[in-house]
Parts: sequence; C-alpha cells; structure tokens
Amino acid sequence: MKHNTLRVFVPCVVPGCAGSTGYRKRHAYKYHKPVVFEEHLPAFEDAVVRRHVAALRKAAMWLLSKVATLNNLVKHVAI
Repeated sequence: MKHNTLRVFVPCVVPGCAGSTGYRKRHAYKYHKPVVFEEHLPAFEDAVVRRHVAALRKAAMWLLSKVATLNNLVKHVAI
C-alpha cells in the first residue's frame, strides 16, 4: 500500500536565507554547514564561535538525540 504524504514546505530559519524546503536537514547541510565552517573566517571572533557551537549542537541533536550535548557528540565521534 502506497502512502500519499504531502510534504509541507517551510521557510529556512537561518536569517537572510530565502530557501523553503520540506527537508530542513538536507537544506542545512547543503547550503549552511559549509558556510559556517569556512576556513577564512576569523576562528576566535565571538560571532563565529557562536555559529560553530550552534551548528555543532544541532549536529549532536540530529545524530544522537534531542537532548544531546556537545560532550555527547565528542564521545560519539571519539568512538
């Protein structure tokens, strides 16, 4: 039996992004993750550090669980 599911398209939550997608994770990985971790960004600037931490927290939630922490992510990657 085939399920006919209608994918709801929602706007991207990243400020300034006009993207609208039903696949938030795919959109984020394709369009935003590479930009957050570009090498030319000043690594110790507060705004850049905040974006890095936010991206890593989101990755922890997606990979592990909604309550995962950065420590959980480090332990998971170290395994």
